[in-house]
Amino acid sequence: MKISFIGAGKVGTAFGKYLSKHFEVAYINDLNQEQAKLSASYIGCQLATNGKLVAESDVVFLTVSDNYINSLAMEISTFDVKNKLFVHMSGALTSEELRDLKNHGAMTCSMHPLQTFSDTQKAVEDLKEAYFAVEGDDDLVESMIKKLGNPYFKLDKSQKNKYHLSACIFSNYLVTLMNFGSRMMAEVGIKEEDALKAMKPLIDATLSNIMLKGTEKSLTGPIQRGDTKTVEKHMTELNGVDLEAYQLLGRMTTDELIMNDDIKSILNAIWREQ
Repeated sequence: MKISFIGAGKVGTAFGKYLSKHFEVAYINDLNQEQAKLSASYIGCQLATNGKLVAESDVVFLTVSDNYINSLAMEISTFDVKNKLFVHMSGALTSEELRDLKNHGAMTCSMHPLQTFSDTQKAVEDLKEAYFAVEGDDDLVESMIKKLGNPYFKLDKSQKNKYHLSACIFSNYLVTLMNFGSRMMAEVGIKEEDALKAMKPLIDATLSNIMLKGTEKSLTGPIQRGDTKTVEKHMTELNGVDLEAYQLLGRMTTDELIMNDDIKSILNAIWREQ
């Protein structure tokens, strides 16, 4: 089985390298030919035109930006794609983006790895532990993931958007929260680099507790204790969007994670006053 990639960015390059340890990765192509050459060298495959790549491959991954997936699928549907599998790796979009290929006899699937790709080499290593989400004509993709040894979820089209929303909350907004905390530390003269190092043991312990006990039993701090004076003092240090964010997070924490009705009532009174 020959596998190829159209799109030589961080996702295509990292996943191509990861697959090459278990499968034959034959070709890669990209509008940026210099990037394609670098990726081909890193993966250990060849550079090819889209026509040659599609003709000589059994599985083609479309690792391009979300906005380009549909138009790329339309473009390469003019080739002989019958009985070949085409996979895009968008977290938000479904296999419907590949409908032009489907209409010409191809199998189509979306497959999304639950991890970030900010650094290519690190991403290759992290892929060993990554979960995948698959949707569409997924039998062949499932067998590939099983050979890789990765766990995976099966989704239908109606679930894909909410799945990706969840991933963005877990990953992207975690960065936002870390930035929020770092800015507060900066206001007392502590640089972000030092703040992150100082907070790492607390962050690691919190994540460890969540993995062991779940979110509800891992909450600590003034809201969990019902320390309203501390919460009110916090809010005196904030204004504008920062105050709104603190209050919104406080309300969400109270509603979702506080099980003691007396504490919940006291806290909700604070949020209503603001």
